[in-house]
Amino acid sequence: MSDADVVEDLYSWISRWAGDIMNLETVRKSIVMASTLLQEFNYFRKFYADTVVKLVRPAEGKSIFEQSSAFILYQWEATVEHMRLALCLALSANYNSAFTLLRNSLELLIKGAFYECLAHKNYREGVWKLSVEDDASKLREELLKKLLDDPDEEQKLEENSVGIFDLISGLLYDYYPNFRKAVIPQLIWWKLFHPLEKADRELNALYTKLSLNVHEHPDKTTVGRIIIQGGEPFESPQPLRESLEEFIQLLNRVMDIGTVLTLNVLRTKRDSNEVRTIVSQLISEHDLTELPSYPLTRRAVSAIIGT
Repeated sequence: MSDADVVEDLYSWISRWAGDIMNLETVRKSIVMASTLLQEFNYFRKFYADTVVKLVRPAEGKSIFEQSSAFILYQWEATVEHMRLALCLALSANYNSAFTLLRNSLELLIKGAFYECLAHKNYREGVWKLSVEDDASKLREELLKKLLDDPDEEQKLEENSVGIFDLISGLLYDYYPNFRKAVIPQLIWWKLFHPLEKADRELNALYTKLSLNVHEHPDKTTVGRIIIQGGEPFESPQPLRESLEEFIQLLNRVMDIGTVLTLNVLRTKRDSNEVRTIVSQLISEHDLTELPSYPLTRRAVSAIIGT
């Protein structure tokens, strides 16, 4: 068999699998089934993308791309990679994988904010509530020692936050901050989830729901969902209304919290009047009044522009 024949044989095999995993006819059926919920997400995702672009690189004013690059790296991974793939898998009726990737999206956004804050002195040396025995505290102490040994690095971090990963990537093998017990509480103390009330309880509840899929709870596997919801297991997957609607509702929730987090991270890099002008322009271009799944974003935006 020639090299070309081998490649063609492999391509034929992989393309069949790809077609099974993301069946466009199943996607179309899912869109019809959940068009109202999807319309809301589709409208809001455009607002979110526009928000990131205009806060990071406005038409007028300086770019804060480098200053925010640690967060942007994780934000890109969360929204462009994991979240898009999660939605495509959900619409293809591959629910367990979709929910798993959605949890990854939430975790990436939150961890990106945490690492971004560690890169900046006002957070790193500001309010810190975690126990000294916590891995996150030990990571912070090791980072502080490195910066003390090389003071020039501190200014570099302020200007280009992605440099934090050069400093802590090795340390994370010894001191890995617990997501629920350290990362979330610290971001709450830094007020990065404002105006989310009872943020600790709300975030843990959301994370738990998504984690049931990651940890393969029997009724959260795709086959388990099919059996419970009256489908035919081991056949070509068909949309399940309950699972599809659950996914999109949780997708909207993750996006709502992620947008508030994004606003709170990026706005600290700009003058408050500048932020108000940018957000006012966004609101003039995007009507958020008819988006019931995004109450946090609407409240945060209203607080910024003073309405």
